[in-house]
Amino acid sequence: MSTRDPLAEFRGSGAGALPTASPRAPGGSSLEHYEAFRASDRARFMLWFRVNRNNTSADVAASYGYLQTTFSDSAGFFIGLRYAGFLSVRVRGRNLQGLLPRILAHEVEWVQEFDSNRCRNPAAGQPLIATIEVRVNEALQQTSIDA
Repeated sequence: MSTRDPLAEFRGSGAGALPTASPRAPGGSSLEHYEAFRASDRARFMLWFRVNRNNTSADVAASYGYLQTTFSDSAGFFIGLRYAGFLSVRVRGRNLQGLLPRILAHEVEWVQEFDSNRCRNPAAGQPLIATIEVRVNEALQQTSIDA
């Protein structure tokens, strides 16, 4: 009978604490890279609206199956989405011309608001989402989960 631990190589040394995030250096050198949205080459089922911590709205994920209407300014500054009877979302930013066609193809996994405390400014010409405004039908807002 062998006393060798077959999982020893995966257990690690155990010496030391879990890594922690390094504080932001002056000038923001440790800020994360910002992505306005993530799209794939295959259709997705849900679209996740990720707001930043300063936004009073909550993150929302909505099914593409309930998406009824989209509208935009065609200049890449505004996109509106209306879902069947209960939800509307307004996305404002810059260089968003490529986002709407990907949403219409159901290829976008998430969109996220820019957070200057967490992310570096994107390069010129890259998409940036300044605000995501989520509006829920008032009748749903007044409905209690406990009721």
